[in-house]
Amino acid sequence: MAIDEKELQSMVETYVIHLKRTIGPNSISTYANHLKTFLESNDIDLNWRKIKRLYPAMVKRSGHSAYTTEDVQKMLNATTQLKNRAVIHFLASTGVRIGAVPDLSLKHIGDMPLGCKMVTVYEDSTEEYQTFLTPEAAKALEGYLEERKKHSEILDDESPLFRERYLLGITKPATGTSQEIPAWIKNNADWWSQGLISDGDFLKGITFLAENGIITV
Repeated sequence: MAIDEKELQSMVETYVIHLKRTIGPNSISTYANHLKTFLESNDIDLNWRKIKRLYPAMVKRSGHSAYTTEDVQKMLNATTQLKNRAVIHFLASTGVRIGAVPDLSLKHIGDMPLGCKMVTVYEDSTEEYQTFLTPEAAKALEGYLEERKKHSEILDDESPLFRERYLLGITKPATGTSQEIPAWIKNNADWWSQGLISDGDFLKGITFLAENGIITV
């Protein structure tokens, strides 16, 4: 069924208006670009300059600039748990999304010169990349791992990088899974990283984790 280009132009404009009501402003161009690519591959050339004028203004990540040294220090001062301190250093140093952490194991950590460490994230996937731990972050991680050894945990390449409880002897600890962190918390972290929710809303999720014993502070 052939559709007149003027009618198709109107349909796409209506679609963009619909997107403005249903998804975040920073995501609209992604959705529309998929449609643009499809239409252009079929030799359909619409007035995309007019369509783009319908896009809402991009939302700046209000309050989502990188944590300063002072911010990180405040978080470190708020906890004495070696695990929490290692996690704070790890996230601040690598910048990885919190959703990637449960899949990390010791085999994903490699030594580097000058006391640094390399971290392989999303190994064997199309999204695989490497990031790094500063000497201070690497030292915090090593201290956390030493504490686990002192609790008689046997560590090997498959041991989870971070875990909830220590198990003794030869029993293998269970890797942190998405069941430990509610899905809505993961969504919040993803939305926060895209600037779609405020720092306050994100911190409410962290507070929930602490109050329900999923993390300790």
